Amino acid sequence: MILIGKIGVSSCFLILFFFVSCSTEDSTTTSVEVPLRLAPNAFIQGNYQVTVSIAAADMETVTASAKLAGIPGTGVSQRLILKDVVVGQNRQIKIQIWRGGDLVSSKVETVDLVKGEVNSFTIKMDKVNRPKTIISKKDNSKMVLIPSGSFQMGSSWIWFGAAYNFEAGKWEINDVSEGGSLASAKVQVGDYVLTVNDLVISSVLNVDEAKEKLKVGDRIKFVVLRDGKKIVLWGEAVAAPDETPHEVQIGAFYIDAYEVTLGQYNQFLQETGHAALPDWVAKYSPTNNHPVIGVNWHDAVAYANWVGKRLPTEAEWEYAAGGGLVSKLYPWGDNRPTGRECNFADKNADQILRGFDPPETHADTSVDDGYQYTAPVGSFPPNGFGLYDVAGNVYEWCSDRYGKDYYKVSPTENPKGPGEGDYRVLRGGCWYSNTNGLRLADRNDNSPNGRFPNLGFRCVSGLN
Repeated sequence: MILIGKIGVSSCFLILFFFVSCSTEDSTTTSVEVPLRLAPNAFIQGNYQVTVSIAAADMETVTASAKLAGIPGTGVSQRLILKDVVVGQNRQIKIQIWRGGDLVSSKVETVDLVKGEVNSFTIKMDKVNRPKTIISKKDNSKMVLIPSGSFQMGSSWIWFGAAYNFEAGKWEINDVSEGGSLASAKVQVGDYVLTVNDLVISSVLNVDEAKEKLKVGDRIKFVVLRDGKKIVLWGEAVAAPDETPHEVQIGAFYIDAYEVTLGQYNQFLQETGHAALPDWVAKYSPTNNHPVIGVNWHDAVAYANWVGKRLPTEAEWEYAAGGGLVSKLYPWGDNRPTGRECNFADKNADQILRGFDPPETHADTSVDDGYQYTAPVGSFPPNGFGLYDVAGNVYEWCSDRYGKDYYKVSPTENPKGPGEGDYRVLRGGCWYSNTNGLRLADRNDNSPNGRFPNLGFRCVSGLN
C-alpha cells in the first residue's frame, strides 16, 4: 500500500510518503508497516506528529503514532507498525497530522484487505495551511507568514509634505497670479526664498480629494491652501525617478514581526565574536528592546546567516510592509502620521535635526510621537500582516543592490535587484524621516559599509 499526503501552501509542501507493507497470505490478521520519509521540500518546523489508525466492526481499532523528524530527502526517518489488523472488507484507515496539539489534517478512507493478496492503494491528504506565526529558536524572534501574491511595486503618487526640509504650515505665497493659479511663485520661509514653477492652487485639504483632482502622469505640482495664502503641504502627481510602478509577483515567505533588537544582536556578538557595535549606539538605542543600530549591510548579513535566515529582497520588504493594502501611501493608509502610527521626525526630533543641519529642520513640530531617538520595537500598532515599525524607527537593510532604473527592467516574479551596483537598498524610513520618507514606495540606499544611528534590519526565511 502507498499512502501519500501533502501539507502546505503555494508551491511548497510537506510530503509524507507512507510505504505500507501488508501481505495477508492465508492469515486472518496481519501487521501493517508504515515507513515515513520526508520529501526534499518538507517543512517540519514545530511539533508535527502523524497518527495512523485502522478500524472495522469486527476488530478493535489499531493505532500507531510518530513525531515527524529527520532531514528532508535523506530517506526513512522512522516506522509505524500496526499489529493484529484483521483482514476483511470495509477497513477504515484514518490518517491524522497534528501540530502542537492541534489537528491540522485528517483523512479517512475505506479499503478492503483481501486475503491471500498484496494490497496496495493511495490516499492523498488534504492541504493544510502553514502556521501563520512561528518562533525562530536561535534568537527567539516571532516570524509572520506572508502569503504569496502580486502587487504594484513603486508609486505614481508622492506626498512631499515639507519637501525642502522646511516646516509645513509656515510657508507664505508672495506672488499669486490671477485666476488662482500660479505660473510661478516665490515662497518665503524664514530667511529663505524659494522659486517654485508650474504650481496649481487647490483648496482640498485631504489626500483622497487631492487624488481626484490630479491624474497620474500629470507633471504638475500642487499646493494645498489654508486661510488663503498659507501652504500646508504639497507634492507631485508623478513617481520619483526610481519608483516606476510595475507589477510584481511574490512567493510566500516568513518575516520577522519586529526589527532585530539590540539584545538579540548582543547575543550574536557574544556567541560569534563578531565586530562590536560603535560606542554611540547606546545613546540612540538605550535598552535591549530597542532596535539594533550602527550595523552595516555586512553585519546584517552575518547576523542573518547566524540565525539561519536572510535579508529580505526589496520587493519582499515592500509587499510585506503594505500589510495587504492596495495603492496606499503608508502601512496604515493615506492619512499623514499623527504621532500614533510610527516614530518619525516630530517635535521631539526637531532640536536633534537642527543640530545635524542648522538652522533647517523638516520635523513636524505639531506632532508628538513620544520619542526623541529610536523607540522600543513594537511601540506602535502593527500593519495588516502583523509587522511592527515598517515605517519609521530605523531604516532596514535589504539584500538588493540599488539601481535607479532597475524598476524599468525588473523581472515580474520575485525580483532580487540588479546584478551590479556599489550601494545596497534601505527601506522604511527612520526616527528622523519626514513624511515622504515613510511612504511604502520610498527607496533609499547607502554604502554596504555604512554604520549610522538610523540603520537597522529585520530578517526573512523561506518556507523550508
